[in-house]
Amino acid sequence: MVAVSAALASVAFATTAGALSPSPGEGQPTSPGTCVFAWTPAAADGGLVPGPVTMSVTQLPTIDEPLTVQLFLNGSLVQSRGVNPPPALPIAFNPINVDDDDSVSVNYILRGVSTYSTVCASVAGQTAVRVQGTQASRLAFTGSSGTSTMVLVAVTALVLGLVFVVGARRRHRVNA
Repeated sequence: MVAVSAALASVAFATTAGALSPSPGEGQPTSPGTCVFAWTPAAADGGLVPGPVTMSVTQLPTIDEPLTVQLFLNGSLVQSRGVNPPPALPIAFNPINVDDDDSVSVNYILRGVSTYSTVCASVAGQTAVRVQGTQASRLAFTGSSGTSTMVLVAVTALVLGLVFVVGARRRHRVNA
């Protein structure tokens, strides 16, 4: 467990671009560090709502070479920003308009090559955020909070009254 934690920490906090070079036959290099993005305005619950929104990168790794941050809307690249070390944060993109069910994501690349790409995550840990669509919601509750109790009492009174009426009529027939 400690070895796994140490390995994850070394991947997350690697600070040199030299660490990005994979050994021959190793495949994609490790990420030099974390990237976090945010948006404004945000919904009351922190979600992404339809309309104009400004996305920004709030955390990047400290590395000694330039990198490019990219903004994607529904999987298509819509904006890029070149960043020189050390990065001046936050890095804001131009506002974009998002609609219901759109997906927005951010990443950064080194050396202009997608092999050195790292997907950014939101503060909540999402790598792609989906616009909260306008959904049909329940109508406002009208009446007091004890409405269901009052209805139950009224129905019980009606049933009890009906029992008394039927009982009184039977009794009247028997005595007559």
